[in-house]
Amino acid sequence: MRFTGRIGKPQYAAIMCSVYSKPGCLGEILARFFVVGNLSNRRQMMNELLWRMAQLGLLDVTGWVREPGGKGFLSPVFAGGSGRIEPYPGYARAPEAGRKRRDPPGSRVLSNRPEMVAFANMVKAMRGASVTRKEIQEATGVCLTHMNATLDALRAGKMLHTSGWVPRDNGGAPAMMLTFGPGKDAPRPETMTREEINARRGAGRQAKRRMLEIINATRADPLNRTAGNCEEVAA
Repeated sequence: MRFTGRIGKPQYAAIMCSVYSKPGCLGEILARFFVVGNLSNRRQMMNELLWRMAQLGLLDVTGWVREPGGKGFLSPVFAGGSGRIEPYPGYARAPEAGRKRRDPPGSRVLSNRPEMVAFANMVKAMRGASVTRKEIQEATGVCLTHMNATLDALRAGKMLHTSGWVPRDNGGAPAMMLTFGPGKDAPRPETMTREEINARRGAGRQAKRRMLEIINATRADPLNRTAGNCEEVAA
């Protein structure tokens, strides 16, 4: 997959799925999404994006390697995870007395963008729980169009599956339950027959008529003198 133009939540999803399926250093991940001639002006952007994902608990830094032909600092190896960062070789895990803690090279990025935070919230909403699209939207506030595009990208990367289906009260199409991670999609249940839909609607109409009869009886008797007869009216 090659990226052109703006990078948004669907592209974040594609990058994260690629790292989950095949961990790699910055240069390897960068080459998966941009043509070789454009790597120089994209390296800083990809570095910040991957570190933001790690700091938001979407990726791990599992080690440090020297890229082919590379000089200077080692390159981090990114993998799927929940934010664990392996210290840079030679950097103390805890600073000595009177010395400041040294951050890994390249890990200092600006504050996270709202779009990246919204993407991270979508992923976290689906981790360890099955949720519907409506529940994801209510939990994150992401607009429906962007949410669907992001979910499609996660599914294309095999990091999202349908774990079940929830029937609707009105007899409509069941809502799919989504779970983050690879897995086999649950089969879609058979749709209700026309007779079953009509029977459910008929039961709903009868319940509504009973409620209206109780309300009308109450209105006709403002002093509620016939409250004891409401059950008889409803029957």
